Amino acid sequence: MFTLGKIALSAAFVAVAAQLGAVTIEKVGTRNFSEEDLTSLREYLGAGEQTGGRCYLRTDPSQKAGRYFIVDTDEPLSSLPADGKVVLELVMAKDGQATTIELALADSIGTKGQVLYLGLTDKLRDEDILAWRISFRDASNKVLSQSHSFLWEMPEE
Repeated sequence: MFTLGKIALSAAFVAVAAQLGAVTIEKVGTRNFSEEDLTSLREYLGAGEQTGGRCYLRTDPSQKAGRYFIVDTDEPLSSLPADGKVVLELVMAKDGQATTIELALADSIGTKGQVLYLGLTDKLRDEDILAWRISFRDASNKVLSQSHSFLWEMPEE
């Protein structure tokens, strides 16, 4: 009976979280993509970019090639607030300095998929990264969900 109570409480929490538009980042991976990796046959034949239902947010929208953070979530990206943003914080290997990138989530609205391809397609794509943190935030900058690399929380010496 006690276990049933925990299950009911968990189900109630999930229902409330869903009503608030909560999206949990389940895992993050990285991968380098070339222009060719992300260009479909239809694009070669003159059609516009074919995303196949994927959501791409890029630091330079005119470039496809780069290093991508592949962010898996537990809910469709369309559950995120339309006026929200994704914030990517990076600690660079060359100087240990932090860099913050903010991209509007408006482009993900209508995306039923649960995976965000967050691309470093500008000069940062070739930089070595020591640590990272990704967060979804609402218009008031409140963190809705976040994930980070192991080194993000390493203590300073």
